[in-house]
Formats: sequence, structure tokens, C-alpha cells
Amino acid sequence: MRTLQVLAARLDRVEAELALHRLAHDYCVGADHRDPVRWEAIWTADAVWETSSDQIFTGIEAIRAAGVEQQWQAFPIMQHATANHTVETPSS
Repeated sequence: MRTLQVLAARLDRVEAELALHRLAHDYCVGADHRDPVRWEAIWTADAVWETSSDQIFTGIEAIRAAGVEQQWQAFPIMQHATANHTVETPSS
């Protein structure tokens, strides 16, 4: 039975890491292709984006207005790249 629990925990970790990679991918592709539907799909309705201690945006509308919409106005072409995403699990 222990082997099954270990395998389930390992599978959970792999799925979490893949989901993290997909999230970053969708953020980048949504922003770079100016696809608001894809870009917004990565955020929860109550998301909070803190860019600094005095710049905190709550909710998709505020995040979009402060983030990607300003980028789309400022840059005619964008190309995001992300790397080094990891998932760490607490020690048991």
C-alpha cells in the first residue's frame, strides 16, 4: 500500500509542475499574441498581483488594466520567455 501512496504523491507533483509550466506558457502566449481570453484564463477572479509594496492590483480587470493593456500600448511586439519553474513539496 505504501508504494501506491508514494506513486500517487509523485504523480501529484508531476501534474502540479506541468500545470505550472502550462500556466506560464499561457500567460506568455496570451500576452504576446494579444489574446485577452487566453491571458485572462490564467487568473482567478480574486487574483492579487503585487508588483511592489505600493503597487497592488486586485481582480482580473485591475490586473489587466495595470499590466497587459499597458504593455500592449507601449510595445508593438512582445516576446515573453520564462524558465526555471519548480514545485516544492514540504518535507514529511
